Amino acid sequence: MLAEFVKVARLEEIPMEKGKVIEVEGKEIALFRSNGTVYAIDNLCLHEGGPLGHGPVKDGIVTCPWHLWRFDVRTGAMVEAPSMKVDCFEVKVEGEEVYLDVSSLTAPLKRNRMILKRLAVGETAEALAKEYHLIPEEIERIAKQVRIGERLIWLGELFQRQGAIYSQDLLRIPYRDLEGISYGAQEKLDELIELL
Repeated sequence: MLAEFVKVARLEEIPMEKGKVIEVEGKEIALFRSNGTVYAIDNLCLHEGGPLGHGPVKDGIVTCPWHLWRFDVRTGAMVEAPSMKVDCFEVKVEGEEVYLDVSSLTAPLKRNRMILKRLAVGETAEALAKEYHLIPEEIERIAKQVRIGERLIWLGELFQRQGAIYSQDLLRIPYRDLEGISYGAQEKLDELIELL
């Protein structure tokens, strides 16, 4: 994969031993300056998605402000379980400008689709968690997100083909089996379909 660097910040915007959260390609990235070097990792803690970029940093270790999970900003590795890692991103500094390699930002999307396919053929969340260095709950969360995303993509593609969405189209979206969609949201979708 060829590196694709984009300017994301000025050096002065990243405080020493603290984080700065940026959004690139729809993903939150935490930038850190520690011991004079800039690092970039996924902003979301593996535990429950806490904002790592808002946590304190000491000697290259950031602590999640929500539940105190600690990660090495140089490697993304969790201090207490180094095989579990948040994504790291290559950074380069030219003068006062900070550049981030964004070429890997599409890799998680491909990974997530592969996880969903492997779950569909019977592999367990526990087995996939070990292989992908995630906790089983994260594997299950990824699967839910991909299922919702695929339904939205399907609806968007249908709109492009037809130029409109009709009630019978909405009836074909199996939203009722989605975990993570609230009962209230299901009721609203039911009402919307009835109106159409």
